Amino acid sequence: MTDPDLSTGLHDLMVRSLDDLPTPTERLRAGSLQRGRAVRRRRRAGAILGGVALLATVSVVVLPALAGSQADEGTVATDPGNPQPTFAEPPPGRWDMPGAVMLHRVADLLPDGMTTTDENLGDEELAPGEEPGGGWFATDLVDEDGDTVGGLNLVLYPPADDHGAFIDDHTTCPEPAATACTELRDADGNTIGRTNRFDTDGVIVREVTLVGPDEGLLYIAGSNSADDKWGEGSTVAATAPPLSFAQLRTILSDPTWLDWTPPAG
Repeated sequence: MTDPDLSTGLHDLMVRSLDDLPTPTERLRAGSLQRGRAVRRRRRAGAILGGVALLATVSVVVLPALAGSQADEGTVATDPGNPQPTFAEPPPGRWDMPGAVMLHRVADLLPDGMTTTDENLGDEELAPGEEPGGGWFATDLVDEDGDTVGGLNLVLYPPADDHGAFIDDHTTCPEPAATACTELRDADGNTIGRTNRFDTDGVIVREVTLVGPDEGLLYIAGSNSADDKWGEGSTVAATAPPLSFAQLRTILSDPTWLDWTPPAG
């Protein structure tokens, strides 16, 4: 029989350990977001879920991303000691843009001579015949000399039914784990996004978040590491990320991320 006090203690220890992580977690959130969508579809189909245990171990990290995207039937799993708002599942929209389409579009926006390699389009670890949900991709970047110089990922978040809390959390500063954070404002002084920089053992991560006209968030991140996870212990491919904050913002501000619509039916 499981000791409830022991279970509670282990849960609290896991939460504290994740809260103290000195590394950015958006790349982890992006991957978990994609896997979360796959889990939801498999559960509805009655299939056996092979990755539930893994997803559960990082749930305290990815809840904000899942809550702001495709939550299951209008609810989000929460920690009883830290209640979260309820979200309605968004309708199909630009946030469902297939990863392959997103990658093709970002390729046209990269600096001359820069290309992508080792792409993850959200189709990893899916059940046979299952289609990726879209809205996310990750890729490594290669310079004109053919050298891998870092990584890039981009996420399209749908609007969240939480009275603006998700937007506030991802557009305002300070960000305790960030080396530097700057709020982006429009001509009227309204916050429309932010930039973050993280430095960890030579690994540099640059993030840009913008609010779309439909109140859905657009997120892009680049690093000088080509590892799946950026942070302490990651390898370094270059002294600095291949894309500057200005280049990242230019890519994210392009209307190409706003003009995709789901196929009829």
